[in-house]
Amino acid sequence: MQDGFNLKYLFYFGCAVAVMAIYAVIWQLILEYMPLTTAYMRKGVSYIMVFVWAVVIFKETLTVFNIIGMIIIFIGMAVSFSDEK
Repeated sequence: MQDGFNLKYLFYFGCAVAVMAIYAVIWQLILEYMPLTTAYMRKGVSYIMVFVWAVVIFKETLTVFNIIGMIIIFIGMAVSFSDEK
C-alpha cells in the first residue's frame, strides 16, 4: 500500500496546479485582446497540442481514431476562421 502524500506525488500535484494557474492567467490575457467566441474556437489547438505532447513525452499510442479526431478539430477551426474574414 502506497502513501498518497509522498514527496513525488506532492511534487507532481504542485506542478499540475502551477500549470493550471499559468493557463488561467494566459486565458485571461487572451480574452483581453479578442472576443470570447473567437478565443474559444481557437482553443481546439490546445487539444491537438496536448495529444502531441502525450505522444512525445509519455509515448502514448497514435491511433487512426486520434488522427481522425485531430483532423475534425482542425477542419472545425478552419471553418470558423473562414467565417471571421
